[in-house]
Amino acid sequence: MEQASPSSSPNLAKIFIRFALSVVGLLILRGVIGSLPMLKGSPAFGDSLINMLLLCYLVIDTLIILVILSFGLTLAREVRAKLPKFVDVGTIIARATIVVVLIIAYRAYETPVACLYVDQTDLLNLGKTSNTTPGAYGDFMRLFNQMAGQVTAAAMQNASADALAQYQKLAVALFRQPPNIYAWVFLILIAIPVVSLVPLVARNLDNFTELVSQVPTTLDASARAQPSETVPIAAALSSPVDITEKLPKLKSLLDAGAISTEDFRLQKSKILSRPISTPNSAVEAEDLRKLKSLLDDGTLTQEEFETCKIRFLEQI
Repeated sequence: MEQASPSSSPNLAKIFIRFALSVVGLLILRGVIGSLPMLKGSPAFGDSLINMLLLCYLVIDTLIILVILSFGLTLAREVRAKLPKFVDVGTIIARATIVVVLIIAYRAYETPVACLYVDQTDLLNLGKTSNTTPGAYGDFMRLFNQMAGQVTAAAMQNASADALAQYQKLAVALFRQPPNIYAWVFLILIAIPVVSLVPLVARNLDNFTELVSQVPTTLDASARAQPSETVPIAAALSSPVDITEKLPKLKSLLDAGAISTEDFRLQKSKILSRPISTPNSAVEAEDLRKLKSLLDDGTLTQEEFETCKIRFLEQI
């Protein structure tokens, strides 16, 4: 069974803890800012429907999105480095993170963008024709009719807190009316990584099954492990020589037709999946040069080369 490097679990734990603390801290800050009277009751800027509270929410939501994006990309990088056999899992995590970030961004930025697109004058002009306008605006007209008589220049100019929030909801409802370019833009942006995920997931179903099936066995072995059982784990460790010398031999056997492409791929995967350890000496510059030659002659793919390079550099 493949063993993760000793430092992988602590690194992943730190990543998750840092992510959780950052998100919780920002959400608490968002709640505190939303309860401050001077911000909650702040008026709109000029003819717009944007106030200081909305701007503060915009900044905090952006920080939350950046934290989520950083977490997903960091997690993907760790998976690629620690589990070379499941390198595609890292790519899947990265693209799934982008999808999640875009979905959150759609909701987070909709109100600010709507309040930029629709100002007080737009609501007033629409209010003047609301009695003769057919009910083609759907949600907007229902919300507008509930506030009939309140949408006046003086009311909007002096609106703050809950009253201004209602006008912002009106702006969002109007903003969502067809053709709703904002929604179409995000739909296209979200569809791109989603479509690219389908072949990746389909191609790695067997790897996912193997990874999930190994979890109970790994947990059980860890729970029962004794100090004497560390010997087979150490024996499973690899060294730079295993990569820079064994892989060229496998490639020569493949070129000579002695083994099949599948045999080569399977054996290479086993060698690359073992954690690298250099108990007697650190990785030398010559090891990195040999690794680069494996990329040049096609023995390693670009992704495999980058992963091995990172692991070699960690041992210098």
